Amino acid sequence: QRCGMRVPPGGTFGYNSTPMCLALAAVRELAGRPPFAFLHALQAAFFLHARDTSDIDELTALAVATEGVPPAAFRSACADAGLPARLAAEMQRARSYGTAALPAVLVEADDGCRLLAGGYADAPTLRQMIEYWLARQPAP
Repeated sequence: QRCGMRVPPGGTFGYNSTPMCLALAAVRELAGRPPFAFLHALQAAFFLHARDTSDIDELTALAVATEGVPPAAFRSACADAGLPARLAAEMQRARSYGTAALPAVLVEADDGCRLLAGGYADAPTLRQMIEYWLARQPAP
């Protein structure tokens, strides 16, 4: 179970976000778009409802409920031996933009993506950062 990692009976809980990241990557590949509803459901399941988001059955139920992916397709995507490498490449690409904290906001410029904000920023601050960046861009 690539997306699911169970705590052994009598074992202690160790937070591991890898199963959730793999599940998100699997859903994104299946849906062909960012799985924001699934991301929200994962966070709510873990932080609000204390659900085991490393369990493949839990991940499957959330993926089906939020994104409508077929359960067998989700499990197959999670079991894809190439998924961890693709996810690792995405994470490396994100680090190449300077992202070291989440959430991260990137802007696309002529010479590629750049980090605009890394880590938490409230809406007024983020808006100010975007307006400043836009004001510095050449006119089309």
